Amino acid sequence: MTKLLEEALADAHLLPEHQQVRLAHFIKRLVREPEKMNGDAYWEMLLADPRSDDLLERLAQEAEDEIARGEAIDLDALCKR
Repeated sequence: MTKLLEEALADAHLLPEHQQVRLAHFIKRLVREPEKMNGDAYWEMLLADPRSDDLLERLAQEAEDEIARGEAIDLDALCKR
């Protein structure tokens, strides 16, 4: 086992149990079925993390602020026309 992987696994014990379980499933799948690990699986794992809710809310607020300042286009509004 590489030093980096040892460090990553050592750090994993700091995660809450539900995140450790999710990480373990991800690693097992990556090792046993690498052909099934595509971008979608990676994003599914990231979005399943409860911390992603806060990040997505912040990003949505930033987008709304940019639209309000006229720095971005509201694509949702364009689709409704």
